[in-house]
Amino acid sequence: MLLAKYFSLREEMVVPGNGAAETIKCIIEDREGRLGVISPSFDEYRNRFDSSRLITMETKALGYKYSSSDIMSFFKDKGISTLVLINPDNPSGNFIAENEVLSLLNWAKDNDILIIVDESFVDFADDSFTLLKTSILDEYKNLCVIKSISKSYGIPGLRLGFLASSNLSITSKLRKDVSIWNINSFAEYYLQIAEKYRGGYTSALKKIKETRSSFYDKLSSIKELYTLPSSANYFMCRLNKSKAIDLAAFLLDKNNILIKVLTGKRGIDGEWIRIAIRTEEENNLLVNAIKQYYQQSTGY
Repeated sequence: MLLAKYFSLREEMVVPGNGAAETIKCIIEDREGRLGVISPSFDEYRNRFDSSRLITMETKALGYKYSSSDIMSFFKDKGISTLVLINPDNPSGNFIAENEVLSLLNWAKDNDILIIVDESFVDFADDSFTLLKTSILDEYKNLCVIKSISKSYGIPGLRLGFLASSNLSITSKLRKDVSIWNINSFAEYYLQIAEKYRGGYTSALKKIKETRSSFYDKLSSIKELYTLPSSANYFMCRLNKSKAIDLAAFLLDKNNILIKVLTGKRGIDGEWIRIAIRTEEENNLLVNAIKQYYQQSTGY
């Protein structure tokens, strides 16, 4: 009831989960046929599925940037019954605009494909939009939207996420599949008070978007890094002259800064890291620390 009220949906459309991970597990493990996924991406979807029925679209040849046209072109003859789209994607920050996503929904509908759109990071995008609208969900019975409340709202410890769909056969079954008493009282209380802070949330998102722009410029000025543009609250960066694990060790040992090493992640070639966007002051500390690392390693 609280989720439906906050996101202006009907209660029967919404299935709360112990984090988005619980709804991912329940819906993916129940899917038959072939599952289409994009790589690199958030691996929880593919990890929950039979690998022999998995069809993967690799994006490294596209520079880890792709459009709805790329997706439709790749999967058109693969015989998939379900497609997962994480938008913006993780870790690349790739973002597909609203008109392109609607084209993808129509294509999936015409081809009898269930499309699962994870928009856990969509609030961070400059041209942010949401499929969590009754009009869209009613029009596309083949659509399930998953959203983690942890990500953009900053409450990972509360374990709260949900799935929304107008396909009541899906939502009814999921309610039976999720764990009994899967939502804790702290998470429920958060939803009771969340509306009071909607204005502050909107203001915070604006600040993050402004900070992201300046942070991208600073990272791009480091010649030893190649930074992908991002519509999320993180950047994916390739290291041109060092190993990611060595930089990560230096940042942690010398500067108490922890970054994500992506080397070896499925779908990624080369030395890549993921960097979170934080405050202007913290971002500057990281940039200076990276510059210090390369100055020390090259001796100039």
